Order: sequence, then C-alpha cells, then structure tokens
Amino acid sequence: MVVNVGIHAVSGVGTIVNDDTTATTVTFADAAPTTEGNSGSKLFKFPVTLSPPTGFPVEVSYQTADGTAAVANNDYHATTATLQIPAGAPSDTIRIIVNGDTRFENDETFFVNITSVSGAVNGGPPTVQARS
Repeated sequence: MVVNVGIHAVSGVGTIVNDDTTATTVTFADAAPTTEGNSGSKLFKFPVTLSPPTGFPVEVSYQTADGTAAVANNDYHATTATLQIPAGAPSDTIRIIVNGDTRFENDETFFVNITSVSGAVNGGPPTVQARS
C-alpha cells in the first residue's frame, strides 16, 4: 500500500512537427557560351531548376535586356514571357533565339531578367547572363 503520494503532472504534450514545409529553391543558370553562326538562328537555353520539386505549378516570368548584344542590331529576339513548370517537374528551360550574322565583333552578352516567380519561394529577382 502506497501512502502520501502526490501527482505533479496531469498531462503530457506531444508536438507533431510539420514536414511538408520545405521551401522550394528556384535556381537559374547561365546559358552555355555558343557561337552565333553566320546565318540562321540558334536557341540559347537557360536551365531553371526546382529543389525540391513542388506539388504545385511554378511560373517564372522573365524578359530579355541588352548587354553588348542588342535587339536593334538583330543580335537576338527580345522576349517577355512566362515559363510554366508543371507540378512535380524538377526543371525546365528558358529559350532565347540568337541570330547569326557575318559582322566582325567581339563576344557579346545579353541578359534574361527574372521578373517574378509564383508557386515557390523566391529569393529575389536574379539576373542570368549569356554570351553570344
């Protein structure tokens, strides 16, 4: 027989930690340096990667901007668009058309500016630079 025993705690707490809140990181990479050629056009490809992929669609809005390459010189096609990455997809590619020419010129650059990202955490509008 136990006598003079007191109870100090009448309940315990269990904490369920939410494991579904991992933020998705959106990473933008430079296009590989590519020769423009003397005629026709080539696609410059800028990889966009999600880590980890999200269960929701992700939209990446972007627009090109002149560096030393210029739309006025017909170096590349001005582009304002939105890349739509489907739910669960790990990556996609922004494609920009670069025009060939026979002008003697130094290596040229243009930019792809990310203007917004929705459906995933965005650390700010990064800039991607390519050489043409």
